[in-house]
Amino acid sequence: MKITTFLLLISSTILLSGCLPSQTGRILSNPVTTNIEENSIQIKNFAYNPSEIKVKPGTKITITNEDDEAHSIVYDSTEFDPTFIDPKSKTEMNAPISPGTYKFHCDKHLYMTGTIIIQ
Repeated sequence: MKITTFLLLISSTILLSGCLPSQTGRILSNPVTTNIEENSIQIKNFAYNPSEIKVKPGTKITITNEDDEAHSIVYDSTEFDPTFIDPKSKTEMNAPISPGTYKFHCDKHLYMTGTIIIQ
């Protein structure tokens, strides 16, 4: 009796799952967006977001650290001073003035990397 009840329950579940609408290929009418301002970098969950930003020379960039730990922006080339961001805080920095691609990382969390492209 227990086996019959179990098999009936399993087959009912399989049949009902075929009657439900599929979620595959569903188009969202309201796409997910972030509240990241232009010319800004958000640090959240030990990652820069966006990890690549394109700005004009000398642009003021706002950096917001949402994490509970301090982070930094240290350019891979040594010609620029690092920018340090305390936990749960915001700071500003100026982008380099020469066009080019500038890679950076966090001095405490080397896996955190990003790029600033000056156009």
